[in-house]
Amino acid sequence: MLLLDEELYGDGETEGLAPYCRAVAEADAPLSAEDTRGVPVRDGDGRTRGALCVGGTAPREWSEADREALEALAAAAATEVACRRAEAALARERDFGVQVMSALGQGIAVLERDGRVEYANPSLLRMLAAEPSWLAGQPLWARAEDGAALEAIHTRALAGERSGGEVRLTREDGETLHAYTAGAPRLGPDGAVVGTLVTVSNMTGRRQAEQARSEADDRFRRLSEASEEGIVIHDAGTVLDANRAAAHIFGFGDARELLGRPLFESIAPESREIARRHLASGTPDPLDVSGLRRDGTRFPVQLRERPIVHGGRTARVVAVRDLSEQHVVERLKDEFVSVVSHELRTPLTSLRGSLGLLASGRLNNHQAQRMLEVAVQNTDRLVRLINDILDVERIGSGQVAMEMRPAAAAALVEHAVAAVRGMAEKSRTRIVASAGKVQVRADADRIVQVLVNLLSNAIKFSPPGSRVRVSVETSGAEAVFSLADEGRGIPADKLESIFERFGQVDASDARKLGGTGLGLAICRGILQQHGGRIWVESVPGTGSTFFFTLPLDDSS
Repeated sequence: MLLLDEELYGDGETEGLAPYCRAVAEADAPLSAEDTRGVPVRDGDGRTRGALCVGGTAPREWSEADREALEALAAAAATEVACRRAEAALARERDFGVQVMSALGQGIAVLERDGRVEYANPSLLRMLAAEPSWLAGQPLWARAEDGAALEAIHTRALAGERSGGEVRLTREDGETLHAYTAGAPRLGPDGAVVGTLVTVSNMTGRRQAEQARSEADDRFRRLSEASEEGIVIHDAGTVLDANRAAAHIFGFGDARELLGRPLFESIAPESREIARRHLASGTPDPLDVSGLRRDGTRFPVQLRERPIVHGGRTARVVAVRDLSEQHVVERLKDEFVSVVSHELRTPLTSLRGSLGLLASGRLNNHQAQRMLEVAVQNTDRLVRLINDILDVERIGSGQVAMEMRPAAAAALVEHAVAAVRGMAEKSRTRIVASAGKVQVRADADRIVQVLVNLLSNAIKFSPPGSRVRVSVETSGAEAVFSLADEGRGIPADKLESIFERFGQVDASDARKLGGTGLGLAICRGILQQHGGRIWVESVPGTGSTFFFTLPLDDSS
């Protein structure tokens, strides 16, 4: 019988030796009786772990050789039992490890030194939509699209290194699994590397989320770049992103120059605190403040803020709108309303006064005739003003369709000169025209309207006995018309403004000469629709020359 660590090894017939074995173990020395012999069993460290006892049914003599044989047998028995226990413990540990690996949500593969899959846990099999037989008997990298990367992880693990990286594994259904794999050395009982333990984390969902976020960011970028409104994304006032329109509004050449800058640096100092409180309040209402461009110039700007998720975190998006043009339009509208009101009120007041005097019956025939003439003049002025206002609005909004046809420049000039001949004779102004054989492509009626307007202005502002010269030349693909007078000229600061609505050199000209201040604006609108342009050169006291261009006719 063998007694080891209070555990008996033997059959039922030897159970009677148990007390004797315990006595030998406690005595830590060989004992003998007439029919029984026992020796202690010691481990590798010399500690007594039990006893080996033999016995018979009759007394016998125990020789020294018997004792040595018994001790050798005890040592062999102890070794055998220890091996069996180690194997059992190892099996239990293996079973426990398998249970742990099976319970993990992370994929795990146990590889042999040659890379063949010894074990794959259920999570890895689910990731790969596979049965164990699909992986068994071949290297794991045989199931990878980029197998070299996975093989390198295995090779480093065999060298005792831990490493990892992203790889693309092929599922049994042919789909691709984006995974992060990490490899670690797998040690045997003697501490030698016997293979690799590989962990696999499914990255497909994250990849899809990253791709979706990237696509959303790309869509946002495309939309924001297409927007004429500035868009600035900030976090606690620091600019995270901006579109090209925002960079332009704040005077930067590139949107990247705004990144990392404090948003409120682009707001005028006196408006910063107001803007900061307004944006912090979370109100969707717009705020009009004074902006600050990169060069230090100020401009009116409107801010409107909304919260968004950007780059995986909550940020704030500010829509930025430059109000400069709007303010100019509003100013022009106010000026337009003011001028039109004045221009309408003046002839209406005169007309009302003339009609009132006529209605009173206190005028003689000569006075009554004079009042009727005044009423007719003011009525004509009102009709001209209304027609000009309608023309400039229709032409400016593109509602007037230009009928482009080949036309001789000489014929256009001739028609215009004929239309103003009576006016020229009355003011004793001579018109000298030279157009040559230039052919243009234009709406003849509208170009005659332009020429008549320019000729009328030249005659009105020229002294009696002077000349107005009209000529047409070619320059590249354009015909250049010029009309030069010998009038009072135009100051340098008025050379551009006279082409605006109600733009006049002298406000009193409308009353003295009967103009509406819309003629040149109409001319500019007509020529712009022809693809041409108009400008003036002048020396005060000497005269002015108006130029305009039309495209040459290339149909011949």
